[in-house]
Amino acid sequence: VEEKSGNRVVLSDDKTVSGLSLPREGMSQANAHLFTERAPDNPFRREDYSHEAPPITDEPRSGTPRDRVLELSIFDKENEIQLKPQTERPKQPAQPKPAVPSVSTSQKKAIVLFSGGLDSTTCLYWALAQGYACEALTVTYGQRHVREVSSAQTITQKLGIKHHLIDLKLPWLSSSSLVDNHQQLPDIPVEQITRGGVPSTYVPGRNLMFLSLAGSLLDSIKADAIVAGPNAVDFSGYPDCTPAFFKAASEALNRGTVRGVRNGIDVLAPLMTMSKAEIIKLAVQLKVPLQLTWSCYAGGDKPCGKCDSCKLRAKGFAEAGYKDPAL
Repeated sequence: VEEKSGNRVVLSDDKTVSGLSLPREGMSQANAHLFTERAPDNPFRREDYSHEAPPITDEPRSGTPRDRVLELSIFDKENEIQLKPQTERPKQPAQPKPAVPSVSTSQKKAIVLFSGGLDSTTCLYWALAQGYACEALTVTYGQRHVREVSSAQTITQKLGIKHHLIDLKLPWLSSSSLVDNHQQLPDIPVEQITRGGVPSTYVPGRNLMFLSLAGSLLDSIKADAIVAGPNAVDFSGYPDCTPAFFKAASEALNRGTVRGVRNGIDVLAPLMTMSKAEIIKLAVQLKVPLQLTWSCYAGGDKPCGKCDSCKLRAKGFAEAGYKDPAL
């Protein structure tokens, strides 16, 4: 794999994936062959990384639009990562690849926000493939069901990684139909999901809370990165699933944690600009156990097939050309 300027990762099928901040040098030796030496003209040279947070100022940053909540892209061309297709990678000696990278004292650590759904499970396997030693963080907040939690526990046990399960009790979250059983879940045509406004399934401040908890855990165990699965393409219009929000959260975490101020931490969103079909293709490539993931908002023994999440998942599998093994 070769890093170049840009925040997009070009897969072997010419699709792209976004990372909001670069994994810094010092990944596990087992994965050192994935990265070549950075060129002198690369804007992300090691010497460009500052371990001190930038000074706090009231002046707005130039080129950073903040006038729209649903701003979907705030990155300049020079802040992109491009990985060449697999066919262009230099040939390496065949080596056995364990399902989970072995942990060493020099290995980077990552906290993966993990719900047990399709996107977060793909993120977990992506982080492991990048050479991170991962710990998963799952947060319940009074949602209609805990079916996803069961999936999260099964998958983390399968991988043999540490799983943190936190239960939040915030009564005002009942404003969301994901929490209040008396509200009806939206049931609209799939083509209208990505064009509508913010739906009733929006949980106020959910990703803000999740990232804060992940930052606290990261600071406690001296981890290096947070990995999350927001998506700004096939999504329901949540304002906390956009590049603008995650970039701002990354800046806050780098200023508000000891680890961030002293070392600098990465907030990675590898699925941000991918469609559901592209996410599924990546999941297949990473050998994600898709049959163990759960996406349905309604819960139950089988997916309802009517909620936004079920419809976007079905659309993704259809466009990717795969049968959903969870059905």
